[in-house]
Amino acid sequence: MELSGSDFQRLSARLLEAEAWERVREADLPHIVSCCDVVTGAVDYAGPYPSRLEAELAAGLERDLDRDCDERLRFKIAPLYPPVGC
Repeated sequence: MELSGSDFQRLSARLLEAEAWERVREADLPHIVSCCDVVTGAVDYAGPYPSRLEAELAAGLERDLDRDCDERLRFKIAPLYPPVGC
């Protein structure tokens, strides 16, 4: 099946909208913060935090406290999904 230009644009728009709604839904999930030292490779995790916002605030606070290591620390925030089947 070949898509016309307008069909492709509509499909792309629907996929982007679905992804945006998924991001909104994820924001309310618990989140963790990981901090990687790019020099040593050490990784620390903190959390879970009740939502993405709290995780972002915690990561920002940690960044502020570790300003002397700013170039070597990388922070990431990730949602924690519920377990899938057992």
